[in-house]
Amino acid sequence: MFIRVTILLLFIFIPVTIIRSETDSQDVNALMSLKRMWNNVPPSWNHGNDSCGDQWEGIACRDSRVISIMLSGMGLVGLLPDEIQRLSELETLDLSYNKGLTGCLPPAIGNLPNLNTLILAGCNFYGELPYTLGSLSKLRFLSLNSNGFSGPIPQTLGNLSELYWLDLAANRLTGNIPISNGISPGLDMLVHAKLLNFGGNQLSGEIPPQLFNENMNLLHLLLENNQFSGTIPTTLSLVRTLETVRLDGNFLIGSVPASINTLFSLKTMLFSNNKLGGRMPDLTGMNHLSYLDMSNNSFEVSDLPPWITALPALTTLMMEQTQIRGIIPAAVFNLPQLQKVVLKNNKLSGMLDIGAARSAQLQFVDLQNNMISDYIQRQADNSLQLILVGNLVCGPILTEQSHSCVLPELNPSYSTPQNCKKVRCTSGKTCSPSCHCSYPYSGTLTFVAPQFSNLENFRNYAAALERALLSDFSSNNIPVESVSVSNIYRDTLNNLHITIKIFPLDQSRFSRKAILMIGFMLSSQTFELPSYYGPAIFLPVEYTTFSDGSESGSESTSKVVLIFEFSVLVFGSIVSVTGAILASLGIQQLCTNCSCSCCNNWFHTNNNAPAEQSSVRLQVPRTTTPFLQGLQLSQLHLLYVKSYRTCLNITLRKITWFFIVIDM
Repeated sequence: MFIRVTILLLFIFIPVTIIRSETDSQDVNALMSLKRMWNNVPPSWNHGNDSCGDQWEGIACRDSRVISIMLSGMGLVGLLPDEIQRLSELETLDLSYNKGLTGCLPPAIGNLPNLNTLILAGCNFYGELPYTLGSLSKLRFLSLNSNGFSGPIPQTLGNLSELYWLDLAANRLTGNIPISNGISPGLDMLVHAKLLNFGGNQLSGEIPPQLFNENMNLLHLLLENNQFSGTIPTTLSLVRTLETVRLDGNFLIGSVPASINTLFSLKTMLFSNNKLGGRMPDLTGMNHLSYLDMSNNSFEVSDLPPWITALPALTTLMMEQTQIRGIIPAAVFNLPQLQKVVLKNNKLSGMLDIGAARSAQLQFVDLQNNMISDYIQRQADNSLQLILVGNLVCGPILTEQSHSCVLPELNPSYSTPQNCKKVRCTSGKTCSPSCHCSYPYSGTLTFVAPQFSNLENFRNYAAALERALLSDFSSNNIPVESVSVSNIYRDTLNNLHITIKIFPLDQSRFSRKAILMIGFMLSSQTFELPSYYGPAIFLPVEYTTFSDGSESGSESTSKVVLIFEFSVLVFGSIVSVTGAILASLGIQQLCTNCSCSCCNNWFHTNNNAPAEQSSVRLQVPRTTTPFLQGLQLSQLHLLYVKSYRTCLNITLRKITWFFIVIDM
């Protein structure tokens, strides 16, 4: 079988070359299904069908089998098809930060027996989580945050005995936290989990006491901003490894269990914005506690608890509207690590004396709307942002003399310093801290449990963050020149947001490989930041200016495909002669809709046929140039055609031929 092209009596015979594929045929079929379902796949996916041999970007193989798909931040658009289950040796699937990926998560995802890492964070998937996720017996890392998933948490997740990271935050999940009952599994069986993050959903019911036991190795429990009710279970104190507990933003009632002070490793505790009552818990002995927020609850009226002065690691004390009264002991401000104190909307009274021995790190004290009648002001207090608005002390005389009786203006956020006055970047580039113009990869790091609150003097924290990220990029062989931070703030949900920009090394743009490596490092939590930052979620801005010159979302992912009976001829791989000819033609896209003028007279489409079996006939009008008459083609059968087709104008020595192009 051959193609006959007649040009000025010159006959060219093109044989069919059979090339052995390095990729298992089952995996080839699966990847081709993914390719048909997705737009904006990397250009390397258009260089043949042999993903292992042709080194498709984002694909890793072992012994001809695909073991990893990492396509973070590639701008993919489409659905995740059932055919993913054909990749039976797949170990890692990272499709994070592709906002164009949508639809339901197919139940077939549970048929990947070797999968140990599944990351779909920052996409647009929706619908219920399939119960088949519980069949992924080797799964260790599951991150589905920042999507639109709804419905209940599958009980079957309790079967994931090797799971150490479960992040379902920022979705629309509803119902209770599932617990095992001897017949059905539950999340209490995840004894090896280090993180359970269900924050920012619509989960309800009581926090089940059975969820916690002494065999757990849990470090971070994040249940904030849901609709949980009932009391805080006393069994929480059985998990002695806990470092972070966030129960804020729910409808919890009753007293805080007295045994909470046996969590000696706890560093961050947020119980704010609930309906908790009874006496304020005694936290004596919690020597590692750094961040404490008990605000906006209904505790019994009492003086400021004396145990506060016995918390040596405390950086942040938040007790807004907690019915505390009386005089504030000066010793509270002497805690060596203290940075921020918020005691507003209470019944504090008497004279305020911050003292001469206050913490050198103390930057912010908010005592507005209390009954403080006097204030001993010292020279050293001038560097302190103190808010006394709404207190008796802010009479007409002191109001004129003290900035403390005026609500302060928001300080500008910290930004990585630059000294690049002579550098002027063009073409949308940004100047890096090293004064090089390039296109950075930017996004927001959200920290859900930082152990500090000093944003007014953020320089040291920023420098530590930049150094840590650079070190991680370097150790992972990712070409990063520098990292800058800016726009640092805490939102109303107590999350810390930091905008980061990551600049490429020795070039102005990142390659696709570099972007997907950065995405995987940040989405899989494999980076090592200072421990006081705690767990993080990264949500990037889509990167479009790749170093190969094409832009995500606008590049053509099409191929010229001629299918004759048993032979598929694809330029660039299967037929070497054709590939050499077509590679020299200089393909320029003229239109992306086959109703446009360049295509109208060239083919007819069978619109009634299914997309997978639609056929197209290329017709050469008799009235056109003889050179086009010389192009003799039989009927073309285009398999797996998507909902649109593309026409390309191919020019060789001023002779124009039209080829039909399909997306694969």
